[in-house]
Amino acid sequence: MKFPRLFGFLSNVTNNQKGFTLIELMIAIAITALITGGAASAIFQVFNVNTLNSDHMKAIRQVQNAGFWISQDSQMAQIVVTGDDVGTAEYEILILTWTGWEYDIGDDKGIDYVEVRYYYDAANSEILRNEAITTTTYDSNGQLVGTTNSSSLIRVAQFITPEPTVTLSGNKIGVTIVAEVDDATEERTYEVSPRPSDQ
Repeated sequence: MKFPRLFGFLSNVTNNQKGFTLIELMIAIAITALITGGAASAIFQVFNVNTLNSDHMKAIRQVQNAGFWISQDSQMAQIVVTGDDVGTAEYEILILTWTGWEYDIGDDKGIDYVEVRYYYDAANSEILRNEAITTTTYDSNGQLVGTTNSSSLIRVAQFITPEPTVTLSGNKIGVTIVAEVDDATEERTYEVSPRPSDQ
């Protein structure tokens, strides 16, 4: 006898439960969509800002690296030539030449002559540095013993566009360098005074 009453009670409980209405479900879905959209937008913005900051730092490093090398060589230079040397295949933006210090090699004496050429490679948006050193050695009587040559080519900066601007005004070399990495741009101008020529 008790069993039918129990089943009747359960059937009354299930009949009284109506669940969620369609409007309540739609509101819950809309709220969930707004929260998910906001979270996705925030995550996208964080990644976008991080990418932009990373690109800007990369542009700054490229400009600083080019400025470091050009400034260092310009301070040593005794002869400065701006513009392209039409006698070479490369496109020079700056040619710097100086005489190194004299030094002893055993009984012999030597001296270095240094020429540094900065090239702009427009196809790859790079600045290249070619250093050529000619070492001339003399014996103790001042007679020429021999001459040796060495050269090295390195890339000092990437993402450089447009071509760097090099000016020579009085005793100052001015170089304006612009680096563009995706949407980030960095521009700097360096002014350096070369050392006096001893000629």
